Amino acid sequence: MIGIEQQEHLGGHQGEERLPGVHRVVGGGDVGGHGLLPPASVQQRVAEAQAHPQVARHGDGDAAEPRERRPPRAAVEGRLGVVEESAGRPLVRVVTHGACLSSRAASSTAATPRRTTPPPPDGPDATLSVTVTPTPTNPLAAVTDAAVRGRRALPALTVVYLLVFASSGIQLPLTAVAMQKVGLSPSAIGAMWGARSLTAAVAPFFWGLLADRLGTARPLLALSLTLGAGLTALLSTTTTPWVCVVIFGVYGATTGPAGSMLDGMTLTALGTSRAQFGRWRAFGTVGFGVSSLVVTLLLQEGVLQPLPRSLFPLCAALLALGAFVVAVGVPTLPRPALSDPRLVGVAFRQPLLVGLVTLGMVLWCSHGAWAGFLAVVVERAGLPAVVTGAAVAFSVLTEAVIMSAAPRLSARFGVPAILVAAAALAFVRWAASALPLSATAFVLLHGLHGVTFGLFFVVVVGVVAERCPPELRQASQGLLASLVFGVGGFFGSALAGTALQHSDGVVVLWSAMAAVAALAIVIAVVVARRLAATPSPSMSSP
Repeated sequence: MIGIEQQEHLGGHQGEERLPGVHRVVGGGDVGGHGLLPPASVQQRVAEAQAHPQVARHGDGDAAEPRERRPPRAAVEGRLGVVEESAGRPLVRVVTHGACLSSRAASSTAATPRRTTPPPPDGPDATLSVTVTPTPTNPLAAVTDAAVRGRRALPALTVVYLLVFASSGIQLPLTAVAMQKVGLSPSAIGAMWGARSLTAAVAPFFWGLLADRLGTARPLLALSLTLGAGLTALLSTTTTPWVCVVIFGVYGATTGPAGSMLDGMTLTALGTSRAQFGRWRAFGTVGFGVSSLVVTLLLQEGVLQPLPRSLFPLCAALLALGAFVVAVGVPTLPRPALSDPRLVGVAFRQPLLVGLVTLGMVLWCSHGAWAGFLAVVVERAGLPAVVTGAAVAFSVLTEAVIMSAAPRLSARFGVPAILVAAAALAFVRWAASALPLSATAFVLLHGLHGVTFGLFFVVVVGVVAERCPPELRQASQGLLASLVFGVGGFFGSALAGTALQHSDGVVVLWSAMAAVAALAIVIAVVVARRLAATPSPSMSSP
């Protein structure tokens, strides 16, 4: 049994001439450049099932010699190269301008496979029989349906971004202050954030992998947000340190993956317009900043108290509303389901992605003080409490603007330069924070967050989306979040909590963050050189 594979604009293997729209036969022979049928035979065999523009040629186009029959193989080929896997049935895979459709030839498509009549015994490929899994009878209708569903989903996903990140806008800057008010030490608060980051280092990947196997993330995202609402409500009822650590750890395992699933759903909804991802992700940033500023002002006016029982019920309500919007307002987005989880390992063994993820972990580690202890830092620096909300609001304002401009900035300066600039500006940001600053200077300085996190994040998401097939949409983004925000956040929170525990001011804390950012600069230079030497995905094109 032989599957037919179509590849658009992909490089060929040695001994093949690859053209746009190339078709190669997989199975009945070696995958890496073998098992190809001559053009006439392929056209004869697939004419009844598919209309193909061009056919791969083997060597100078002569008939391929019959080869010894072997068990069918599944081939996964594209930007990742070729991966062979023993399988009972051939994997039929169509790759067209980054959009993939993969299925098991005999079980995963609605159409019934068709077998062509074998050629006469004296034909050039008389020993071969071909089974073709045809594409849907009206592929344009499927594409149109996906585009319509994507357009319907984007407004609802925007609302979910606003709600989910509004909850984070309360938690991230104010959890430390609230827990200190009920008697938790800085080290205990650091343990809370560390537990959350540690579980978040693992959970997003597995949630994403499950979503890819299901072919949709919608029910999982709704479940994740519902669990988060319950956990934050529970956190408002306890002041026992170890219980708080456990709750935050479970929160990281259940609700930590919500962000990466939301990103993956947005990329799927955008389709070939995924270069616009930053503009939609910016709504999450707006929700984060608005909620942080509003709650801080309410605390300043005495309307709210900086206590868990005042703050965490608000977080729970926002997450519950987000789960409701996902359940009733976001349609199921059609995309190929993942047939083999081992594809994730293939994708993330690419040296470029290894370096990029390492850079992300180190750079986010340097954000540990900002992400988990901002309110404590502002208080220790002798600045008004309103500075916390103002700094967050201004930082996310610049982040939203820069995220929206990411395609133009990437086209203008290039991805390698952006990576180095993000790490360098992070070093400047943390080093300057160690100096005595006025409230205004502190707020303006942290406007650099738009580059050190916002622009960096959008660029990295774009590179990962370009270099991983659509079957890995959720798993790839989940693994990225697991490693960058999970591992990087764990070490960043632990380092920041330890620095605050063993020092009275903020100089030691910000100096530690600057030292980590200096390491990020070195890694960024190495990654940028590798990226410049390889074909780089363009943020300005689909």
